[in-house]
Order: sequence, then C-alpha cells, then structure tokens
Amino acid sequence: MSDSAYSFLEFGSIDPSDSSRQTWDFITGQKAYEWLMVARYLNDLVGYQTLSKVCKDGDIGEIPKIYKAEVHHDDDASINLNKLVGLSVVQNSDGVLKFLEFGSTVFGCIEGIRFCQDLLSHQFIEFKNVDLAEIEWHGIDNSAMMNSLARSLHQTNKIFTYERLDDKTSHCDLFFAKGVSLLYQIRSTNEFRQIISQARLSLFDYSLSLSGSTNKVLGTGKEIQYLDLNDAINVIEALNDKVMMVRLSNTRIDYDKNRLFLDAAFGETPLVNEYIKEDKRVRGAIESVDKSGTIAETILHPSHNPSEGWVGLREFCETHNLL
Repeated sequence: MSDSAYSFLEFGSIDPSDSSRQTWDFITGQKAYEWLMVARYLNDLVGYQTLSKVCKDGDIGEIPKIYKAEVHHDDDASINLNKLVGLSVVQNSDGVLKFLEFGSTVFGCIEGIRFCQDLLSHQFIEFKNVDLAEIEWHGIDNSAMMNSLARSLHQTNKIFTYERLDDKTSHCDLFFAKGVSLLYQIRSTNEFRQIISQARLSLFDYSLSLSGSTNKVLGTGKEIQYLDLNDAINVIEALNDKVMMVRLSNTRIDYDKNRLFLDAAFGETPLVNEYIKEDKRVRGAIESVDKSGTIAETILHPSHNPSEGWVGLREFCETHNLL
C-alpha cells in the first residue's frame, strides 16, 4: 500500500450494552469516496424534491425544518439560487441555453434550481422564466459512476457528461464550479484561463496563493494546487474583453495560510453587471416578502449578502496590499 494519504469508508455496528464494535465493510480509495458521496448527493436531491412539493402544496413553513434535516450544506440553496439567476441573465432567443458545471456529480443542482423556482413562484416574486427541460446540462466529473447516475436520474433533461476537461470542447453560456473541484483540476495558469473562459458568464469560488504556486494533499488523498495570485491576475487581465468581480461578503484573506479565497463572477462586462444587479434584486425580494424571516434565513446564506457589494479583483487586492 502507498505511503500517501487515502480515503476510506467503514460501515458497521456498535452494541451499547457491551461496547462491542463490528465492522461489516471497509472500502478504500475512489470506491470509498463514491459510495459515501453518491449517498450524500442523492439525499440532497430527494430533499430538494420534497422542498419543491412543500412549495406547491403551500406548506412553506416546513422549509427550514426539511432543509436542515435533508440538505448537507447550509449554503447549498443559496448557491443554486446563484445558478438560477445566472441562467436567467444569459438567456437568449437565438439558441439553446448551455450550462457547464465542473464537479457536477449527479447533477442534483437541477432539483435545487427547480426548488428555487418553485419558491419564487409561491412567493409571487417576479422572475424570468427559465425552462430547465430545454437547457443543455454539461457536466465534468472524474467519477464514471456519478456521470452515469446523472444521466439515469434526469432522463427528461438534456444531460451531457465528461470525465475530463479536454473532452468538453465547445463553449457554453453559464459556467459554474466550487473551489475544491477547480483545485483538483487546475495545475497551471493556462488551465485556469481555459476553464474560466468556457462561458459568457462564469460563477465560481477559488483559492489563490499569496506566496507563489503551492501544492497540498487533502485528507481525501487527492493533491491540489494553489496558483500564484499575481500569475492569475495577469491571465485574467489578458482577457481584456471580460471582467472579474468578487463578492465582498464571501471573499477573504487567510493570512495564516497565505491564501486569498474569492467568490467571483467573470465574463462579458454587461452580463456580469446584470448578474450582480439581478442577484441583489431577487435576494432582496425574498427577504421583503418573508415576514417571519425564517425562509430567508434558511435560503439566503450570509456569505452571499448582496448589501456588501462587489468589487474588481485587482481593486480588492490593491486595497489590501496583496500585489
């Protein structure tokens, strides 16, 4: 066995009467990761289906309890709202809307986005119609199992899956990724440029090193790389027809680890500006119609607080003397 860290999954039982412990199965490596994460992602997916039904039945007072019990990450619905707003902004009448997610897993974001639509509809909040059945959903995930499940679970949607970035060559309208997914993939500034330039509008979070490119092995056994901040900015600014803005409520400096974590919107300037404007409007509307405050508190994560505003990446870095 390798000396490197690796993932494991153990299943068993404990008898409290005599404190005995029995292991029924012990799995390592990629299979351990898939067995755990597939179960978690499917639980989220079913949770969102339940939440959508609650909206349609008019029992939205149940949303906080169901969400807390069934959805793993407390910011997940807020992230899916980001995706819905992004899709509404890049809509056009001259072609099929194409969405690309890096780290798409089982494409449970479709159920998450549908729940956001159902909630907005129930609350009578004005919003552009986004037909999820007509979107091309492109996903990149290195798990063949998850890609297969994504297609099987969404047979009424147009699902396209790939195991490698190089397998996906055509551009799309909206790109989304969480930072860990990007950190697994990106090994150079050229790959960084290639990925964020995949779409007219890209929404992602990412971590950059303040002291040169560095590598790290995570507890999962997977190695990630943090690109140098200055190198990343040079790549971004070379794409002079596009702009990168960072969300101030979710962009922060970790001086102990010498890293910058950023929550970004990158793309054509009019689209980025429209996205920021629409995101603020929709979140404000959810807060204003929710008199109890419990729905807004559940769905609108504080890390996506529009009142704190957005700023260009270079401006943020210069303000904090990072360059």
